[in-house]
Amino acid sequence: MRKRALARFFSVMEAFFKDMAHEAAILAPKVGMGLLIFAAFWLASVLLRTFFVRLSRQADYNTAFIIKLAGRTGSIALMVFGAITALGT
Repeated sequence: MRKRALARFFSVMEAFFKDMAHEAAILAPKVGMGLLIFAAFWLASVLLRTFFVRLSRQADYNTAFIIKLAGRTGSIALMVFGAITALGT
């Protein structure tokens, strides 16, 4: 009886791992594409922030603060939008 239960357990576990491997193979391209999309939005976010920092160097102190704040806000907005877009893939 114990051998039969143990054999059943191993057959169930084998089926479980086969199903998990199959699902992982199906999801792998989607995960890769999602990471690629997020990386593209992250790069755009860094470039946007760099643009606003360089733009703020030419302004006086108060205006530079507002320009940097706009750059940080836009950067965060791009990251959030990129994360949502990547999760939708």
